[in-house]
Amino acid sequence: MTLVRNDEEFCKMIDELVCLSENDQELHDGIAWLDKKSKELGISFYDMFFLVLQRHVAGEKAKEWLAKK
Repeated sequence: MTLVRNDEEFCKMIDELVCLSENDQELHDGIAWLDKKSKELGISFYDMFFLVLQRHVAGEKAKEWLAKK
């Protein structure tokens, strides 16, 4: 399964976060967790990051929708 098809901008953004994680332990731990889970699922690190972001956005939209009800 490949979700991120050579999306250079997305990959560049993630690479920058990885570099920033050198100075941020919480970010470093989150990235390490994503890396571990991506290996367990047999998908790329970038695909795992995409899935987490996609779920987060969906969750936020659901919260907004419920708040409007």
